[in-house]
Amino acid sequence: LAALKRRVYERDGWRCQLCFTPVDPTLKYPHPLARSIDHFDPLSHGGGHTFENCQLAHWICNGRKGSRLLSAVQILSSGELRQLPVLPVPAELTG
Repeated sequence: LAALKRRVYERDGWRCQLCFTPVDPTLKYPHPLARSIDHFDPLSHGGGHTFENCQLAHWICNGRKGSRLLSAVQILSSGELRQLPVLPVPAELTG
């Protein structure tokens, strides 16, 4: 697991993939800007703990994203989450 994390951190250039700002490798949890592993497809949705499904994120950004899929969430550079717009589904398709 440690080797996977190291590879992900290096691949992502020590930059949070949610807010796109640098991650300081010296910061440790519980500092909000400490490093963490985020999963594109969350573990709670059946995603795996694989190199392809992981990305570097600040602990606070990862916490704000939660177990939502990236397609449903956008994190602004201010660190705030913003729901992406959802297209309305015609009534004939929903029922």
